[in-house]
Amino acid sequence: MFRAYPRHSVDISKKEYLTLFSMIFSRRFHEGEHIDQFEKKFAEYTGTKYAKTVSSARLGLYLLLKYYDLSENSEVIITPFTHQSIFTVIKSFPVRVVFADIDEDTYNVTPEQVERLITPDTRLLILTHMWGQPGRMHEFAQLAEKYGFRIVEDCAMACGAEYGGTKAGCFSDASIFSFGKAKAISTFGGGMVCTNDMNIAEFIENTTAGYRPVKKSSLVVSVINAVIANILTRPSVFYFTLYPVMRFLNIRDPYNPVEHKKGSSEILENIPEGWKVGFSNLQAAIGIIQLENLDSANSLRRRNAQLLNRMLSGMESVGVPEAVPGAGHIYLY
Repeated sequence: MFRAYPRHSVDISKKEYLTLFSMIFSRRFHEGEHIDQFEKKFAEYTGTKYAKTVSSARLGLYLLLKYYDLSENSEVIITPFTHQSIFTVIKSFPVRVVFADIDEDTYNVTPEQVERLITPDTRLLILTHMWGQPGRMHEFAQLAEKYGFRIVEDCAMACGAEYGGTKAGCFSDASIFSFGKAKAISTFGGGMVCTNDMNIAEFIENTTAGYRPVKKSSLVVSVINAVIANILTRPSVFYFTLYPVMRFLNIRDPYNPVEHKKGSSEILENIPEGWKVGFSNLQAAIGIIQLENLDSANSLRRRNAQLLNRMLSGMESVGVPEAVPGAGHIYLY
């Protein structure tokens, strides 16, 4: 059986290269006006009142669960088909995880499946927008209002996705975004928590205020890796260099977002020290540029996906991705 090798490109524009080289060795690397600007622009883009930068999406989820302070009998409904780091975080709290099965066409959970699992102890629903496609968000919101539980949207793969013309991330009490490699916005690591609740926003900001600055050396390594990936994943280069090497060495897809990885069995008594880092001014500057180009980049990805769907739809042995009516799928991978 041939192994599949998706070409997850890391797009870096000329403007981003200029920003990197002008800031990476300057005093503006850590501190400056770009962090506040990025947070305000991102909140405006998603349609939420507040957006707070964090070092990773998993830290954002950890802080949200800390804020909610759920009791030992609390039930959290979640899909079993998501990134392993989500479970590393949830297992660190005294809650009971309830798995909702996914729809086999979209890989998202459905409102019908969730409603069957709701009990008087249900306190939280974590919704993963798998591959960049939101579920039927209005129906999930109605369930939350009917049964009195909270919703956290996992938008790590769905930055810029929509449902009913509204951006993903604003249908819930709070949402988490990832800015890692191979994401719709990549700031060489980091993430965002969005919410309309001022208390949540203040809790995130106050908790992360004392975190140490991200090490310049580690961020430089991330930048170098992204630049190399940017070159090697270009179609003409990928086919003649990286692809044959991966085939020859039988290397698996390094960006598989649902693969079980070492360390995912850990239970965190406290926030790991490695998570307690800030979001740099440089990352925010790159985020602002990428946010400006996000809709056009998602539109291009969407057109390419629809073209592939049309070309493959007549093949009996191939199933193409199914889009939820009303959802603005961004086809991240």
